Amino acid sequence: MKTCSIKLTAFLTLALMLAILPCAWSAGTSNMMGGGPGNGGGGGYVGGGMMGGGGMMSQFKAADLNGDGVPEITYIAAGSYLVILDNTGKVKSSKLLPAIPGQTNQFYVRASGIDIADLDGDKIPEIITQYSGFNGSYLVILDNQGNYKSSEKLPSVVY
Repeated sequence: MKTCSIKLTAFLTLALMLAILPCAWSAGTSNMMGGGPGNGGGGGYVGGGMMGGGGMMSQFKAADLNGDGVPEITYIAAGSYLVILDNTGKVKSSKLLPAIPGQTNQFYVRASGIDIADLDGDKIPEIITQYSGFNGSYLVILDNQGNYKSSEKLPSVVY
């Protein structure tokens, strides 16, 4: 009976560890909308946003991207994808964020944060984000569909 009890305890311990492994992994290394430790708190590149990091939702922004009078919802997923949803939450598009010409590689784009504003006064909003990586941090401006418009390297700040 003692052997059976020990095996059952070991089995339950293993089952519990396997059940919480995805949560523990995502809290330290990934964020559904981020990925990896580093920028924006919450354990992910985008983490901390609306509902925190560690596998939770990221920051969402709503704005009328296409001029039809109905707002779309945008967010950065996995630190590398721009996702645009309709006003009911259905995916309209999901695409890799563009690399900064000559500065970043498509495979190393890690974006954090998102905002939407008409920066140039043309009545068409731009999408604003920050890329971070081994080359530094960049303010990146995308058009209303997520295509690269411009970027500027951000100064390093020493605390």
